[in-house]
Amino acid sequence: MMIKDNINFNTNVEDNKLILKKKQEKTKFELLAEKSAGEKSNPKIDIDFGELYGKEEW
Repeated sequence: MMIKDNINFNTNVEDNKLILKKKQEKTKFELLAEKSAGEKSNPKIDIDFGELYGKEEW
């Protein structure tokens, strides 16, 4: 059994119940950034949307 020291919790009381939620050591943004494979979307690249229909102008 592994025991961790210094675990921080957010506490709240709802309907006479004590609610404990473990505080995240990292922000949600940091967690998402770690999952990223480093790919970047470039909105400036040209995308071919096919033939024009109607009165579109590009």
